[in-house]
Amino acid sequence: MGRKATERKRKSPGPSARSWLMGLFSHWQQHGLANQTMDDWAVAVGKSKATLYAYFSAKEEMVEAALALKLQQLQAFEGPLMDKSLTYHERYRKGLEVISPHLGEISVRFLADLKEEFPEQRLLVDQFLGYAGQVLAGFYQEGMDAGAFRATNIAMLVQMDQLFFQQLTDPEFLNQAQLHLKNALEHYIELKFGGLLVR
Repeated sequence: MGRKATERKRKSPGPSARSWLMGLFSHWQQHGLANQTMDDWAVAVGKSKATLYAYFSAKEEMVEAALALKLQQLQAFEGPLMDKSLTYHERYRKGLEVISPHLGEISVRFLADLKEEFPEQRLLVDQFLGYAGQVLAGFYQEGMDAGAFRATNIAMLVQMDQLFFQQLTDPEFLNQAQLHLKNALEHYIELKFGGLLVR
């Protein structure tokens, strides 16, 4: 009888590991996920493959952990959006200012590879978009109930936001429109609130 296979106990990522995971996330934005090995990823963050395996048993686990960290950063938009000491316009602006730089770091190539190579991990993105949509819908409903926003279709407002978020991950769109991220943000807020705020 051979020995039973034992599951190796993995380390829980601390601040140092989370830092190189974010470095790896940046690497993926430029190089994608397809045709990449654990050796490639170890070289990208200046770690040994053994170090990577000390924390993660497979590439899927690494992708999921790094993606979860990035989505946690994106979730910070909820704070200013719920800050009732600000006007609705200020709350929305500050929420977008928090989320936009992080969205701007995510490439179209990465999202395409994620969908193709790691579909289970891609579900984390869908879950985040659903969550963000609920938060935004609550914000719009609150503004309408308070008489600050015109009564309009909330689902359409949320869809507009999600489409805009997708555009922020596409550098070709920003280049073709000759927009920097900050300019795109300003134009979008101006267009959105020009029709939404009650004057």
